[in-house]
Amino acid sequence: MSAEYCHELAQSPLAVQPLAPSVVRQIFREELGSHLGRSLDCIDYAPVDCTLIAQSHRAKLTTGRPVTVEVLRPEYYVVQSDIRWAGFLNKDVVGEVLSGLSLEDALTDFMGSLRRKTNFSLVKEALEVPGQIRGPGSESALKVYQELSTIRILTLEQSGVENLARFVKEHPLRAITLSHRLCEAWLERALFSAYLPVGPQAQDVTVDENEHVSFHGCEFCVLPSRTRENLWNYLLAAIVDDPDRAAMYLLREMRPRDTRSGDPQSLRSRFRQSAYFAALQPILGADSNALGQLVFQHWQTAREHGYLPTQHLLCFYRGLFSVARMARSLAGAGDHMRQGMEELRATKVVDQIKDFTDWRYLFQNADRFVNTFVQFPKTFDDALTRTSKPQGLFTHGGSDRRSRSGSSVSVVAILLLFMAIALPQVAGVAPQRLAIIALMLAGLILIRDLERR
Repeated sequence: MSAEYCHELAQSPLAVQPLAPSVVRQIFREELGSHLGRSLDCIDYAPVDCTLIAQSHRAKLTTGRPVTVEVLRPEYYVVQSDIRWAGFLNKDVVGEVLSGLSLEDALTDFMGSLRRKTNFSLVKEALEVPGQIRGPGSESALKVYQELSTIRILTLEQSGVENLARFVKEHPLRAITLSHRLCEAWLERALFSAYLPVGPQAQDVTVDENEHVSFHGCEFCVLPSRTRENLWNYLLAAIVDDPDRAAMYLLREMRPRDTRSGDPQSLRSRFRQSAYFAALQPILGADSNALGQLVFQHWQTAREHGYLPTQHLLCFYRGLFSVARMARSLAGAGDHMRQGMEELRATKVVDQIKDFTDWRYLFQNADRFVNTFVQFPKTFDDALTRTSKPQGLFTHGGSDRRSRSGSSVSVVAILLLFMAIALPQVAGVAPQRLAIIALMLAGLILIRDLERR
């Protein structure tokens, strides 16, 4: 769309006239049934917030706990049915205003997005995903009451959280740290959870005193595990300037515009050119190779070569660019998205190390570890053989045996050193048992060496 239309649509007000109390009462009765009187003690039918899609009401449970109940406006009920435009959107009028544009894909995408945002069951599932709030001893800042939530009503208990903009205003010195944390939290939700926050705005982000970030009020999209894996590998390749891998993983989430378009080799060549932009930072500024700009350039490059993003990739783009824009508004210039990605990568590496050194993990995979350690001496010997310098045309068998024996002793030493480093991190296991298992693994290697000799 042209900038004129985009600017005009951006002026659309978020607030509308509230629903009449009688309408709200009827919605509560239809959606909650017997739970209305059994679980809710009192409801304030004067809304505390009204948006284009829903309005929020304060209420109190019979236990005395205060809750917030969000109610979907009735005019959106039709969106939840299996229709396309009928009864909701006048496609002919849209075509007149935006003549010359291809509207079919855009309107299909718009209706899909609207269905997701007006499906409170989907929002409820997204808020209940573990990891919505991370941190030692932290709990979800947004507790969802299952029995008081439906596809059109969402009941939440909120405590200890603030709106993102208000939090930054009260703690201005934490703006830079929070901008990185915002990007990391969104990337974690997008790449390691089935529910991707799509296009969150500042009012959709809450943060507690420990800078644990959560997303609520925005659209959520369900990403398949394969898509999440491709996007994770794509971003990993992008931040280390590996254009060939970046192109490979991105193309897995794109489709050719038609049978005649799509040239993977030419696309990879263009991706390689983007890898050299970092060298221009002294001239173009620190943001010339920002991750958000690089992702956008990859998108444009793929588009120029006849590729279109899948629906899942479009949702990912909306979320990434929206969060990058929010982070920049919080802390000014800087590559906050790249920093968030680096921090998330470091966190995942630490998590993998913890999983590896966890005693339960070792026992659950005991067969695999024994097989690996039994095969390790041969692999290690082969590596030493390949990297050693030749001593001459003829060698003696005795020196070869001594070399192999020495390499196995080295393997035992490495193994015992690894156990000495890893095992102190394991709690609740008797030292005698640890010593026995370490000696068993070392013995397996020595037995293997004796068999060869």
